[in-house]
Amino acid sequence: MAFSMTLSDKLKIFKSNNFDPQSYFHSNSGGTTEKEIRQLCMHLDRLKKASAEEMRKSVYANYESVIRREISDLEGELVSLKNLLSTRANIIHGIAAGVRTSPCRTELIMLERLFCSAFPHNPQLSVWLIRCKSTDN
Repeated sequence: MAFSMTLSDKLKIFKSNNFDPQSYFHSNSGGTTEKEIRQLCMHLDRLKKASAEEMRKSVYANYESVIRREISDLEGELVSLKNLLSTRANIIHGIAAGVRTSPCRTELIMLERLFCSAFPHNPQLSVWLIRCKSTDN
């Protein structure tokens, strides 16, 4: 049965007053020379730079698709907003001209969402929307 040391036991050597980092390194490096260590550091540095470059390329590649998706979503929202504003303008012009308009159910739902988000505590708006819905049937 193998004896495994706890982390606390493994760290005791570093807490010792007579801990010598150089001798610890040499005893655990397996005879690695300074030149080999420098080469290893240079290799690790090259890997770090290559990894950073790959990450940058990946971010830019995904960035373009994210931007395209966001633009597409915004275009859809702008079309919806344009339709809402057009409907609102038609209703206002109809009211101003004294003509009773009868918007379709979809327009009423869109208007309700728009007005209720803009004026959440307006009881007159709620009454008007209920009347419009009841005359739409």
